[in-house]
Amino acid sequence: MAVNENSTSPSQTHPGPVLNAPLQPLEEAYWSKELASFRGYIKERPGANYRDWQPTKWQSLARVSAELVATGRETLRMPTALELGCGSATLLTQLAAGGWKCVGVDCAPSALMLAREAAESLCLSNTPSFLLADFLSPEFKHQIDPADLVFSIGVLEHFDGAAQEEVFEIHCQFSRQWVLIGLPNLESPIFRSFIEWARRAGRLYEEEHFPVSVPSLAVKSGRRLLRSDGCHLFLSRAEYYIEGDPELDAFYARLRELLICQGGERYRNFPQLDLRPDDIPILQSVEANVSAHERLRFGFLNYYLVEAAALHP
Repeated sequence: MAVNENSTSPSQTHPGPVLNAPLQPLEEAYWSKELASFRGYIKERPGANYRDWQPTKWQSLARVSAELVATGRETLRMPTALELGCGSATLLTQLAAGGWKCVGVDCAPSALMLAREAAESLCLSNTPSFLLADFLSPEFKHQIDPADLVFSIGVLEHFDGAAQEEVFEIHCQFSRQWVLIGLPNLESPIFRSFIEWARRAGRLYEEEHFPVSVPSLAVKSGRRLLRSDGCHLFLSRAEYYIEGDPELDAFYARLRELLICQGGERYRNFPQLDLRPDDIPILQSVEANVSAHERLRFGFLNYYLVEAAALHP
């Protein structure tokens, strides 16, 4: 399950699952709640879409998708993408909007319903296809074709030890070109602020979060790490920001000046500011102009692009 600061269900560490585990009721309950929230938002706001519902999530992944779309355009005629454990499929939908042929896989029916309805709300000419399946099952290899890019966001950290290596290898086996792994940045001051808000609000639940080193997994499997970066520097609601962390306060003071410079006095109150869909271009510009090192440190999400083929097969 992807960690999402726009949701109200962040998680804490809990013992990890075994491979080919059955669908956890908690996962379906989470996505059912998210689906109901999205439907309620759309119903109350005629003409609204998924991007309006999740502006900072959409903004944070837009730069990642733009980089991938540009890379695909340079090297492939018709790039394809497969997302494992796709959830609401934000990045996958952005890739489809960029012309990629995309398939999302999840074992939670409510997640796939949300992904479909989210994509439909954007009125795209090219939308992803979705498959209800368990990518850990032996039968999965007969249900899906390889893709140029295979990725997951908020999945690998739910596995521990050797299971991480197996899940990483599954990504590589189905990929013709690249693997991208996105992980919640548990050390990020921004992530910690959100978790502290959730704790105070009584909205934490227990689920699996284990430390993951994608660079180490790449080295151990003999694969080349192409890029390490972070994203999602902005919390969508003012209440998610908990004042008092000197490192975060200093970083957000710097972002505030950049926001004011590019977007005007509306941002004078940042981070005590609820962000809106019309903020997306300014947020994108500011995030793009922060160094990759800072994005890795502060980003709510870190991501890693790996070459799928082993250097020494």
